[in-house]
Amino acid sequence: IELQDVEEANLLQHLPMTCRFIEEALSRQDQRVLVHCQAGVSRSAAVVIAYIMKMERLPYEQALAYVQTTRASVCPNAGFSEQCQLFATMNFTIDEHHLHYRQFMLRQSRPGEYAMGQGGHGSWMARCHIVVNGSLPPSTTRPSPATAPPPSGLSIRCRKCRSVAIPPYASAFSPHRRATSAYGASSTSSPSAQCSSYFVEPMDWIDGLTDGSNEGKILCPKCAAKLGQYNWSGAQCSCGAWITPAIALHRNRVDAL
Repeated sequence: IELQDVEEANLLQHLPMTCRFIEEALSRQDQRVLVHCQAGVSRSAAVVIAYIMKMERLPYEQALAYVQTTRASVCPNAGFSEQCQLFATMNFTIDEHHLHYRQFMLRQSRPGEYAMGQGGHGSWMARCHIVVNGSLPPSTTRPSPATAPPPSGLSIRCRKCRSVAIPPYASAFSPHRRATSAYGASSTSSPSAQCSSYFVEPMDWIDGLTDGSNEGKILCPKCAAKLGQYNWSGAQCSCGAWITPAIALHRNRVDAL
């Protein structure tokens, strides 16, 4: 595994495989496993700690203390420590729908935060699904004109101060089809003819996305006017579709120019 010993490196993506490798190797008679890195302090230690946490169902602190009884110099960096604990929180697997995993991958996806040589589990943003009542629409589904994002080349601006919230590229938008009976969708309210919000991908300027909050307001980075709201658990669009995660800019608060 090529991975730098830096807090930003994504060790988490490798832990299911390393745990499986160690478990399978030790299941053979009279077998041992050598887990090593350059210094045997952080990277290899974190891999062993994650394995012990999984097999013995120990919290991170106890697993760390156990490994230190054999090798006192063991001290995974803070990033690896957090990733081991996140691994345990997800029941020792990669749950792409887990709130904390989404927040972790959002931090990973920010420019300049990837470690050199780091492999990629892939930004979760590229795999976020727009779901309707828990079911994925057919792959041939195309967004209707009422719910499509602004045409490429337009930017989204704060209606109050006119500052640009989204530059002129359409890839930041998450188009979706209006909920219809064809997908068995149910709505808590009568669907409107047009979506009242633009649903977008997570962006760095939105405060609160990575601080552990499940939901909050989206404020203009310049004038602090409310532009919308976000909810990692999802929210229902005015058209009736359920969007997960829901990061919505309200049409009555922004302009497409």
